[in-house]
Amino acid sequence: MSYYQRALKHATELGQLNDIAKSNMLIGSVCLDREEFEKAREFYLKAEKVYADIHDNGGLINAQYNLGSTYLKLEKRDSAEICFSSSYQLAVESNLKENIAKASLELYQIYKDKENQQQALNYLETSKVYSDSLSSLENMSSLAQLDSDFDQERNEYQIHNLQRMGNTKSTLLSKQNQMIYALILILISVVLTTVWLIRKKQMNRRILEQLNVQQKQSHQSQIKRFKLDIELKNKELTSNVLLLNKKNEIIEKTIKDLKKHKLGLKGDEIKKMSSIISELRSHASSGLWEEFEKRFQEVHADFYYNLSQQFPNLSPNERKLCAFLKLNMSTKDITSITGQSQHSVNVARTRLRKKLGLSNSGVNVISFLSAL
Repeated sequence: MSYYQRALKHATELGQLNDIAKSNMLIGSVCLDREEFEKAREFYLKAEKVYADIHDNGGLINAQYNLGSTYLKLEKRDSAEICFSSSYQLAVESNLKENIAKASLELYQIYKDKENQQQALNYLETSKVYSDSLSSLENMSSLAQLDSDFDQERNEYQIHNLQRMGNTKSTLLSKQNQMIYALILILISVVLTTVWLIRKKQMNRRILEQLNVQQKQSHQSQIKRFKLDIELKNKELTSNVLLLNKKNEIIEKTIKDLKKHKLGLKGDEIKKMSSIISELRSHASSGLWEEFEKRFQEVHADFYYNLSQQFPNLSPNERKLCAFLKLNMSTKDITSITGQSQHSVNVARTRLRKKLGLSNSGVNVISFLSAL
């Protein structure tokens, strides 16, 4: 810490902006290790400002990423999300794959904790794509290193053979025998080299294939878990709204029956019956649609936005119908919630197919909406 602070002081005196930013970043990292999170945040903010002033995108990306990590330690998740998003966007613009992979992985975790499954899945796939790309580059680098090591071994082996050939000059062998001996050695060297190269390539190919299979299986498993989670949430959402609607129906029926009996009562009995009816009404779930829509948006945050972008002319009732169909609700369930007849719901579905451009396509409207 002492050396970093001295470096910052000298850089400030000399007006060396790049070194000022680097020193602030290093001091922030030490503070982060010491769990002095507020101090770390201050130094990262200073570094971010300097990098922005000198238009150093690489430094700015790292400063914003470190700020996001610090805000997570401070349990300020909204601020962390903003910093990671800025780092991600700038990394995409600069095509810095490693930074894209890191930032998208953090955003995946943030949106997963917020139960925004769709956004989390998008960032997880982005992280996977760029992580795979980096892994391929690392594998290529490893293969290049192996080739370099092999060339060095081959040169050393050839030098050793030449030395041995030179030593044979002191023997009583004839020049012809020496030439034959050298040719045999070279032939053996070529054969051994070829065999070694073939085996090395086969081994590397097997390793890469195993890595790709493992990564693909892991990725598919994660996606499958996300899809199952969303399906469970959809079923839970549908069950909740149907139960609330059923409760309201039972309460309304009970109130009607009580009102009939109320006609034959007098005095205090009428007051007591009115009190019971009021109590029942207080337990009815008002704003059933508002409650459904709130919970629906928690599970499918981008659905209404995507729907309005592609089909801006849909009416509010048609948007509601789209939400019900997104959850694969039956016509019977929809009529139970909306109070419409089955005929009215079927007519509305036919009109909706026309507005969505599916009239003559043969595409299932539920499958179409599930993909949005």
